[in-house]
Amino acid sequence: IATEKADGTSCTVWNDQDGFHVCSRNFELKEFSESGASNVYWRAARKYSMDRLPIGAVVQFEIVGPGVQGNPMGLQDLEVRVFNVRRIGDMRLFPYFDTVIFCTDHGLPQASFVTNHLACSPKTDDDLRAMADIKYKNGKPAEGIVVRAMNSTWSFKVLNLNYQD
Repeated sequence: IATEKADGTSCTVWNDQDGFHVCSRNFELKEFSESGASNVYWRAARKYSMDRLPIGAVVQFEIVGPGVQGNPMGLQDLEVRVFNVRRIGDMRLFPYFDTVIFCTDHGLPQASFVTNHLACSPKTDDDLRAMADIKYKNGKPAEGIVVRAMNSTWSFKVLNLNYQD
């Protein structure tokens, strides 16, 4: 399947016996900075009540909206786009449809569905580039797509050559 690659900032959250954890791409983050202001990662996690996720669930998502990467999607509010869900025990990615169910059950927006492999059957790099030539809802060229196996054993990104950051 292919989903929209949202241009934002990556975040990972999980619950375990030690509590709720929020991470940027490289660091686990405290909820409040020295100034006392909540950072964008924690704001997004709190907006979607991710601290209520089941113990052992690991959720990876892109944070998009005002103040993030210039907000190319033109959103009015901070939002998330979930792209992966795992369990701490084995760390295997949930298959696509299990991720859809998990996100639906927990009120989490997913990366937007673009197409499935049976419908697109790309044969060449040019076919993939054409698939990635999509637009955000505001009409601006999107960053591209993420293509993944239905069982989530592999994935790759295809950038939109018309995207301008």
